[in-house]
Amino acid sequence: MSAVVPLVEDVIDVTQRLTALLEREIELLKNLRPQDIRDLQQDKTTLAVTYERQIRELRSKPTLLGGADSKLKERLRQTTMRFQMVLAENERAIRAVKTVSERLMRAVVAAVADRKSGSPAYTRAGIVTGGAATAKAVSLAVNRQL
Repeated sequence: MSAVVPLVEDVIDVTQRLTALLEREIELLKNLRPQDIRDLQQDKTTLAVTYERQIRELRSKPTLLGGADSKLKERLRQTTMRFQMVLAENERAIRAVKTVSERLMRAVVAAVADRKSGSPAYTRAGIVTGGAATAKAVSLAVNRQL
């Protein structure tokens, strides 16, 4: 057994686990549950650090990988391609949720600002609504004596 086989097998395993975790994250985003992603972060960080370390080690031994079995190299290639596709999909999902959240916040801010500064209107009962007219009345007394 080549010295690179266990390393490649480990890279394949970690890559598949990281891919599955990213797919779970995408599902949470699609189901509008981004708050649940927090539960995945520790595993995601651990897998990402492990993946990065293993890839660095694998790249530092190109001659070993060159001598690996073609089936093993193909499994690694397929696993890596799948990971890259899911990673890109994950990035798109995160950007979409971020964009929607930002638009929602801008809409809320605009609605509040419009409500505060909008033109006053009258209801059927003759009550003024909207704009500065919705502020509470303040009692004033004027002292006419000098």
